[in-house]
Amino acid sequence: MDETVEPAAARGGGEFWIILAGLATSAATLAITFALAQADVSVMGFYLNWVIPVGAVGAGLVAGSGYALATWLKGVKVGKWLCLLIVAFQVACYFEAQVLDFRRLGLVYEDGTRVGFWEYFDFSTRSFAWKQRDGSLGEPLGLWGYALRGLEVTGFGLGGLIGALILRAKPYCERCRRYMKSVVVTTIPAAPHKPKAKKNEVRDVAPDLPDKAAAAAAVETAAEKAGKTLERLIELAANGDVEGFDRLAEESTAAARAIPKGLRRLQVHLVHCPACSGGRLRVVAQEGKGDKTAVQEVGTWEAPGEFVRGLLQRRTAVSSGA
Repeated sequence: MDETVEPAAARGGGEFWIILAGLATSAATLAITFALAQADVSVMGFYLNWVIPVGAVGAGLVAGSGYALATWLKGVKVGKWLCLLIVAFQVACYFEAQVLDFRRLGLVYEDGTRVGFWEYFDFSTRSFAWKQRDGSLGEPLGLWGYALRGLEVTGFGLGGLIGALILRAKPYCERCRRYMKSVVVTTIPAAPHKPKAKKNEVRDVAPDLPDKAAAAAAVETAAEKAGKTLERLIELAANGDVEGFDRLAEESTAAARAIPKGLRRLQVHLVHCPACSGGRLRVVAQEGKGDKTAVQEVGTWEAPGEFVRGLLQRRTAVSSGA
């Protein structure tokens, strides 16, 4: 898998394409919400518990997806200024949609004088009303309509940031200006345990009840063993020993699969750049199951490019049956 990837820095024009893609998805999203509004479906009007603008946030998320997608494809690092730019364009698109809707209506007073945009905006904002159980509209909210308008604009603007913030949390290769990939290479058991019962095996249902000192000693022993395994993996990676690393990783993964789920374990990730093969080992401790899993960062250790490239090639060859 000697993959040659063109560094993002060589492609250029990233910021232009980010803005263009974001404006395109924003325009498409607002066009869809406008069409739905004509069918009496107000996407922006969906609120959770009366104050959380889930509709506006959802519309903003879809509208801002173009910014996130182009940022990832062009390898532009998400920083403070890009976030501010996205919010500014989201808010601008929101008000542009209001202006276009206003122009479409062509409102005039009885004497033929055209209604101004801000007059229309103020009237429509004060006219916000909650839909009643019978489907009819309640009393207009008046000045309180501006509170909902503010939530709507904020939700749409910040909703567009969600994709970019997800990217901001991802590892980034400064050398190649692109986002790095991450793959789990092994899991190390780090808690004392009894072997799983085999199918149809009869065991005493009474649980073991060791004293606190014995339990603490067992926990310490398991943690020390996991720590030594991790140290050995880090050493093998630093020395570029792909075969030795992979062999120990397979042994650790097999041992982790043999213990009950939910017990403490160390998960080792290989974070790597597809362009230069620069990378590092990232280790997290996990304990629990499902949505109750607790995750704790253990640390990161640099890995040589030759090791990263060799391990990925070896794993690819094994998975493809070569």
